[in-house]
Amino acid sequence: MTGAAKTAAISALLFTAIMPAVGAAGKTEIRLRLLNALTGKPYAGRHAGLFGTNTRSGLPDGDILFHLQTKTGPDGIAHFLIAAPLPYRLIPDVRQNGGCAWHGAPPIITSEVLRSGYVGPNECAHKN
Repeated sequence: MTGAAKTAAISALLFTAIMPAVGAAGKTEIRLRLLNALTGKPYAGRHAGLFGTNTRSGLPDGDILFHLQTKTGPDGIAHFLIAAPLPYRLIPDVRQNGGCAWHGAPPIITSEVLRSGYVGPNECAHKN
């Protein structure tokens, strides 16, 4: 990527996807998109959080570099700006009332997200 800023997007549907875009100077933007797994429509106005950790796998066990929180916009996208140095791994924090959620901590590697994005599993599939 060129320029002072980088961006990535995480799309969750209870799904999660991350892809490059443009952020504020010197920061990387991570976009977390929440979609309804049954209808494909975006979840607007929902809580969304993002943890950064250098722990290689599993739960961070105290190695939390940051925990950012916001709400999704009308398009279901939450925007997070992260300053360098970037964490080894990202962990989304998505709370859906009566919905589906990840269990544990998925292996979302920051460098892979910036290179090619990430689409997470449909966590609601087992409930339907």
